[in-house]
Amino acid sequence: MADEQKGNPTPVNRANVNAQWWSYGIKYESDRFYVSVHQEKRDDAFGGSATANAPGVANATFSGIVATPLTGSEHSKDTATRLSGVLKFGPNHKITGDVARLEYKESGQAANGRFEKLEKTNFAVGWEARWGGPFRTGISYVRVNEGSCSLSGGVACSTSGTDGNQVNVGAAYDFSKRTFIFAIAAKLTSGESAQFDNSANSTPARGADTTQFAIGLSTSF
Repeated sequence: MADEQKGNPTPVNRANVNAQWWSYGIKYESDRFYVSVHQEKRDDAFGGSATANAPGVANATFSGIVATPLTGSEHSKDTATRLSGVLKFGPNHKITGDVARLEYKESGQAANGRFEKLEKTNFAVGWEARWGGPFRTGISYVRVNEGSCSLSGGVACSTSGTDGNQVNVGAAYDFSKRTFIFAIAAKLTSGESAQFDNSANSTPARGADTTQFAIGLSTSF
């Protein structure tokens, strides 16, 4: 996706911004196996600065999803690479796996101590099963690693305590192809410096853990 505002001097400091988004991938799928590799690259989106909520660290200001560099000389390159796979054991069981590498890099900083780089690798594994009748279950584990970071001018940077993980367990009972009841439980554990949120209706404190339960009925027409 090209930047429709490229070269636009309004707002100030966006004249040199060239925000481009690229997405591409490849996959292979058979009856028993699925694997895919996808990558997304974003130029001048400043994804690293968007998550750097410490004062004086960000290289840009934000209005919605539009980033404006502080001086106009700052640029960024954000890259996400994902490897996904599914292994099926007959019609009733499958194991899923997912590994994601995230890289946020920014340059042209106006001062020392500004965001420069953040790299981390996350992964998820899961198991879905049908038990020869209307009953089915699922379990998954997601892990976010601390990764590593750097600030401009060699200023010290630490990602300690920014890790986290989530365990999900669920079960469903099918009344028909269109209607089923379900129960789900999730346990989200955050590192002491992390702030993860798996609900649109809450903003947990930094380092807080969250446990959720849900029971429901789903039907389609």
